Amino acid sequence: MTDKLNKAIKDLPPFKREFVFFKYPHLRFFGSKVETEAQLMKATGRTTMGTFNKFERSAEFQRIEALILQQQVGKDIMEIYGKVKEKALSGDRLAVADLLKLSKAIDQIVIKTDEAPAPVEVIKVEVEEDFEDDLI
Repeated sequence: MTDKLNKAIKDLPPFKREFVFFKYPHLRFFGSKVETEAQLMKATGRTTMGTFNKFERSAEFQRIEALILQQQVGKDIMEIYGKVKEKALSGDRLAVADLLKLSKAIDQIVIKTDEAPAPVEVIKVEVEEDFEDDLI
């Protein structure tokens, strides 16, 4: 699990975290797996799936799904790279060209990742305004 995905799941309230593991059981490293909606509701103390359905439509859950897909794409690229490399080493001209293109694309991803700015901490400041309103 990537650091971002791990943090996103870890920061969820327990019932939402349990729902993510219910939807994506391969992410759970330990503990009993919840396999049915009835087991999920019992494990979280909920009586209906309404809360989970609402959470599933939220931007918070969609971000977690995007992080899961991002992780899967990374694994797929590694697998593709291995297969293209095997063909290239055996002398397949198209595979050699594809390997070079893939290598350049990976380099660009690494460059973008290295250049990404550090997260900025947002600080909320409340300002108390003390003024007279002469409109009345």
